Amino acid sequence: MPTEAGPAAVLANMSAPPRSVVLLPRLRPAPGYGPGGTVGPAVGPGGGQRVSHALCLARIELAAAVCAWLQIGRGSARLGRPLGLARALVLLARTAAAGCPAGPAPRQEVARVANLTEAALLDELTRQLLALPWPDWVPPVAMAQPLGQDPALGLSRKPPVPTGVDCPLLAARLVSAIRGPVFLRRASPSLTHLLDLQGGDVPSLTWELWLPLRPGASS
Repeated sequence: MPTEAGPAAVLANMSAPPRSVVLLPRLRPAPGYGPGGTVGPAVGPGGGQRVSHALCLARIELAAAVCAWLQIGRGSARLGRPLGLARALVLLARTAAAGCPAGPAPRQEVARVANLTEAALLDELTRQLLALPWPDWVPPVAMAQPLGQDPALGLSRKPPVPTGVDCPLLAARLVSAIRGPVFLRRASPSLTHLLDLQGGDVPSLTWELWLPLRPGASS
C-alpha cells in the first residue's frame, strides 16, 4: 500500500531551478559618433544628456511642436475638437507640401480638413507619416521615456516653444513608432497618440529617446 512521502523524500527529488542565458549583441556606433563615444551630429534635437552609460538621443514634444507651427496654444478650440490633433497634423502636411511657411493655415484648407471623414483623415495621416524620411540620428531601436507636463499648459492659448524636435510631422512620425517603452524605427505608424490631445491632471505628449548604452561605451 503506497505511503505518503515524508520531507526527506521531497527534498531528495528537488532539482536546481532552470536557468536562461540572454546574449545581447554589441551596439555598433551610429553615424556621427567619434572615438570613445563622443557625441556628434547623430544626436537629435534636445538630445545629448548622459546618465551613466546611457545617452539621450532626442526629446519629442508633439503638442508643443504642433502648436508652435500653427501659432496656437494648447487651449485652442481647434485642438479640443474630436480628432483635433490628427486634423492639425494633416493640415500641417498639406500646407507644408504647398510650400506654406509656419503660421496660421489658410481658412479654405482648414475647412477642407475639418470636413474629412474619420476614415479618410486617418488614411491620409498614415500615408503622410510613411512618406517622411528618417533623419540620420534616428536609431533602429531605443528606449522611449514618457514625461509629464505642467497641467497649466493645457489652459494656455499662447504658442509654446518646443525644446526638442521642432518639426511637428517628424515628431508625430517618431511618436507613431513608439510601442510602450520601446521605439522601433521599422514599426508601422501607430496613431494611438496622434488623435487627440491627452487630458487628465498631468497631460503628456512628451517623450525622450534613449540608448541604454551609448556607442563606444563598451569594448
